[in-house]
Amino acid sequence: MENVNLSLPQKTLQAFGSKKVPTFAFQIRVEMPTILQLEGPSHIPVRLHAIPDWKKTTEIIRNIPQKLRLTSLNMHITAMTEVIGQGYTSVRSYHITHNTSLTVDEAMEAPGGEIFIPCGDGEAPLDIGELINLRIGYDGRIGIGQPYLNKNCLSPSFTTFNIKHIHRLRWKLRYSVGDQKGVMEGGEVVDILTPVAPEGDWIQPPPEDDLPPPFSA
Repeated sequence: MENVNLSLPQKTLQAFGSKKVPTFAFQIRVEMPTILQLEGPSHIPVRLHAIPDWKKTTEIIRNIPQKLRLTSLNMHITAMTEVIGQGYTSVRSYHITHNTSLTVDEAMEAPGGEIFIPCGDGEAPLDIGELINLRIGYDGRIGIGQPYLNKNCLSPSFTTFNIKHIHRLRWKLRYSVGDQKGVMEGGEVVDILTPVAPEGDWIQPPPEDDLPPPFSA
């Protein structure tokens, strides 16, 4: 029930794993892209959706709609650079890592009010990226001032013969149902692409008639 918390006897029973405490079973699906565009015009989709598991839910609250409040969402990009140097007698490897926060928590405070994760098979997912216009650039999240640009910078992913620069998007989500709280976290490797050049922003080659003659010995 909305705005109804567990009583002290129920909490005591819960601590001992009693089946008398109602149980609401569900899964939260978190959808995030694996390819990110620097300075892109479109937001990064971050979709949240809760799917109830009514078979594992206590009968007394089965099929009763529940509200899942999103209390916190932290996201950051970890950049990892590996350099392999070929020496005369051995191969040496160097690792450099730095984190860039996307300040999602701070941005979610701007719309005001509580944010709820849609719960149900027929509910459309909540797109946090669209809600806060989440986009990234070389200086981190677009629209948020970065006080230390040299510590919070992003560059495209790439791999060469002896250098590998990759990124991992990490997140931690906190939610509550009534007075019961939960947390889940995850992460995956993402490719960060260079910005797309504006249309027409390229060098026009000269007409073929103006080209010099082929080189001849």
